[in-house]
Amino acid sequence: MKLEGLARIFSLVGVLVFGYLFFGPGSYALAWLQDTAIVRDFAVTPEISIDTTPPNVTVTVSPTDLLKGRKGVLVQVFFSGKVNDYGSGLVWPSTVELIDEYGEMSKVIPAVFIGIPGGVWHEGWDISGPAYTGFVMVEVWAEGRDVDGRTYTIRHTASDLAGNRTVAEAKVTVRHDSAGGSAGTSSYSR
Repeated sequence: MKLEGLARIFSLVGVLVFGYLFFGPGSYALAWLQDTAIVRDFAVTPEISIDTTPPNVTVTVSPTDLLKGRKGVLVQVFFSGKVNDYGSGLVWPSTVELIDEYGEMSKVIPAVFIGIPGGVWHEGWDISGPAYTGFVMVEVWAEGRDVDGRTYTIRHTASDLAGNRTVAEAKVTVRHDSAGGSAGTSSYSR
């Protein structure tokens, strides 16, 4: 008698497992135990979370101030920062661009991914996990009538898979004299 009861339990469990696997969540499985039909609902309510938090992005530059030189002379400006997203994940690649106040040197700075063979790169940015570094060449000349100097902006724009976007900026200024201060950095989200 005990063996027969154990067989019925295993039979019921087998039918329920088969029903769950075959019909999946949200389906019904029908099992018979002696003469009584038992209906089980295996509906699973999914947990939905909406990502409204934009990515975290930082960017800094060095140097922030350059002394005016001859037209056509280029110098390196180094930049670094971090980018991460704790929600839906980042869309890659994100964009780092140079914006020249005069419009002459504005461009997107191509990304160079660490670990990809290819030798020496001339200008760009390295990505290593959430951190990145790089450099770009800028002209150290400013027009004489431009009293506040020529401004370059390094802008990093990152988006996540939910469509949230963050823009971080750092500025470099070509000054007519050594007076002046740090241009600082800023970050905003859209």
